[in-house]
Amino acid sequence: MLTLALSQSWSIHQLDVKNAFLHGDLHETIYMYQPLGFRDPNYSDHRGPSTAYLLLYVDDIILIASSESFCRSIMFMLSAEFGMKDSGQLSYFLGIVVTHHAGSLFLSQKKYAEAIIARARMSSCKSSSMPIDTKSKLGSSPNTPCEDPSLFHSLAGVL
Repeated sequence: MLTLALSQSWSIHQLDVKNAFLHGDLHETIYMYQPLGFRDPNYSDHRGPSTAYLLLYVDDIILIASSESFCRSIMFMLSAEFGMKDSGQLSYFLGIVVTHHAGSLFLSQKKYAEAIIARARMSSCKSSSMPIDTKSKLGSSPNTPCEDPSLFHSLAGVL
């Protein structure tokens, strides 16, 4: 989606839903699929010149729209239903730092990697340009249990 947005010079915004699941009471019927024949004049019929994409993860949103005005109108409609915070141009999403340069984006997970290193209590360890020491040998007892199995499992899970 980011490549499409860049190639078309579309707006890329970052939104955050405030307390998305903490205080919500639903008063309407919820459908898994849009009912047949359902049409809402407030939403695009996907044939017009305006296009928008929402990428959602829990309460974080990337909004990509074909024009800034269309982007603003979608944000206005969303804000009418949900408490929203417009964080402006996309800069950080799901552990990925996004840096904008003329007509391009640089994506980095350095901050996320540093958080994993800190979580593993390895911040003071000596770094290496190789991902693994090619000369190290496994110990004579490879079945030695890990000191903290839950830490190992959680670190493996974030990879």
